[in-house]
Amino acid sequence: MRAVIFLVLPLLAAGPAAAESLYKCTDAKGAVSIQSEPCPAGSTQAWKRDATPEAGPSVEELAARAALADAEARR
Repeated sequence: MRAVIFLVLPLLAAGPAAAESLYKCTDAKGAVSIQSEPCPAGSTQAWKRDATPEAGPSVEELAARAALADAEARR
């Protein structure tokens, strides 16, 4: 179990991903697109949404899960 924690810790230390947004655009012909860049000229923006992924579990949560799994395995 400790090996799993040591493998996961570097991934958590990498830091959060950059915040991104999604745009829903409608062009002059009525075609709808959802894209990661702002709507081009001549199209209408229907909405803009935050597309930042949710944060994963904290180091403490991972350690607690590992301890619980280890305790379950010992039973």
